[in-house]
Amino acid sequence: MAIAMPLNDGYPRLQIQDEPKPLHKFIYKSQNKHQSSLQCKILIRGCHQSVFIRCDVYSQTKPPELSHQCLVPRNFKPMNFEVFPIISMSPTNGVVAYNLENYHIFNVSKKKRNTFLLSKLRREKMWICQIDSLTEEDNRYLRSKVDYDYNEHDSDRKVYLGFTAYIRNPDTNTMELYADTIFSQPIYDISNSKLLDPCIGNDTGGSEHLLRFNIGNPNVRKLWIKLYDENGWEDYAYDIRTDEKGFHFKIPPFSGKWHEFDESHMVHLQLICLENDSKKMPIKFLYKRSLGLQPWQHDFETLLELCRM
Repeated sequence: MAIAMPLNDGYPRLQIQDEPKPLHKFIYKSQNKHQSSLQCKILIRGCHQSVFIRCDVYSQTKPPELSHQCLVPRNFKPMNFEVFPIISMSPTNGVVAYNLENYHIFNVSKKKRNTFLLSKLRREKMWICQIDSLTEEDNRYLRSKVDYDYNEHDSDRKVYLGFTAYIRNPDTNTMELYADTIFSQPIYDISNSKLLDPCIGNDTGGSEHLLRFNIGNPNVRKLWIKLYDENGWEDYAYDIRTDEKGFHFKIPPFSGKWHEFDESHMVHLQLICLENDSKKMPIKFLYKRSLGLQPWQHDFETLLELCRM
């Protein structure tokens, strides 16, 4: 049985068509049944074999680094669940769309992060090698990899969904790479961003937003609304006015540093009362980069036509 060979037409075997929404409330212990779930649409260019797509959560993409967070289905059991889902696609010569939905990002407590990372690495190796257990040497290697190769990242910062495609090699009975890992745009834990309406703005600035009162009208006469990020950028909102709903204001343009591949950037918004020099707890706010379509999006229709031939 032949193994699928690399394609020479320049079109990808795996790509994301519809990105997940950038703001998502991570699950910590339990979930609200009314809480919205992640949705992401991917396209798989099939072959004469079944294609298996491993989905996982990454803390960064350059270089790729697995996150301790896990992608879990809506009705998961915190003490018993697969550390990453596998999507199975039947053999086909065309392009197949798959909607990843009803999933959430499960955040793990700090004391359990290394344990979950080790579980992911062990499960990944067993699945690729199609074996039921690892040798003690394999376990030692993976434990050292977790201890020395993985950096600690702020769980509240951002994560990426990663999708990697495999096919089964019948000669070795192992999983063989069919398409390299592709990554979504970053996803942020919205936390208390529900107080902001909306909590996303363009990097050109000028849009109006509302910071809602969480407990009555604070009767603040003089205030600043500061926006800042972890790279040292900071600026202040303008045209601030107050009514019975909260503080209305306009955001400044974002002139800070962008991650090379990200189309959004998380900053913090903080209310500063000048009368008593008090500062409220920062709220997360997302700037979106002003970009047009990516090159692969322009080529999408061409790709579909090619695969229909």
